[in-house]
Amino acid sequence: MSLEPGKHVTVTLPGGDALPAHVEEADDKSVTIALLLKPHTTLSLFRERVARIEYADHRGLHKLSCTILDAVAGDRLVLAHEPEDVVQRRDYFRVEAYAPLTIVTREESPRTLETSSHDLSAGGMLIADPIEIPAATVIDIQINIDPGVPLRAIGRVIRNTGDKRTAVQIVEIAPGDRQQLMRYITERQRAALRVAGGV
Repeated sequence: MSLEPGKHVTVTLPGGDALPAHVEEADDKSVTIALLLKPHTTLSLFRERVARIEYADHRGLHKLSCTILDAVAGDRLVLAHEPEDVVQRRDYFRVEAYAPLTIVTREESPRTLETSSHDLSAGGMLIADPIEIPAATVIDIQINIDPGVPLRAIGRVIRNTGDKRTAVQIVEIAPGDRQQLMRYITERQRAALRVAGGV
């Protein structure tokens, strides 16, 4: 886990609060993180529970879970130093992004779903899917990332995640639409890096 002193991160506490923080100390066994906003709950209640840490750097967006070892004065948490983190390694960088979508399934009896994305890349997306479209279904996708003409793509359902979310691969998209989608993703990535860097 590459959490060195001075790094800005986002900490999601067990109660659901997501707060900005920075790393104060780090060694082989633990990391001390100072919260930059006051939490709503007494931190000592979270001992032995798990917090989620997120930060971005030139390699992408890192997400990891750490056990809370202790809470110390000044809204500080001491976390177990995990042996490794989860680094995004995909052909296309994926960002968390809400984008309105219109999905039409290419089934014998086509269905239309007005929904949204949870995350996006130039190669696929995770969508909210209350109807749980079956794996391998080919779908027509309309992506509304900006006011104006929507982007259009053909996708294939990879899997249902079991929580009314579905992973979709983009199998065909016009070059101009792909470029526009990649510009949008790059802007979102830069925004995440600015937040992680405290800019």
